Amino acid sequence: RARLDGDVYRLNGTKLWTTNGWHADTYVVYAKTEPGAGKAGITAFIVRRDSPGFEVR
Repeated sequence: RARLDGDVYRLNGTKLWTTNGWHADTYVVYAKTEPGAGKAGITAFIVRRDSPGFEVR
């Protein structure tokens, strides 16, 4: 899920088992921004590995 907080979005959620995900420095994350809008309510975000709160294990 992604929520607008001022002029930025805050992403919250988890993803398990991304094959070779630990190799990447940048990720494309799809999150619901408008839950009632069906597939039109999904937004793609580009997230850098060093973003605060982002963790790869």
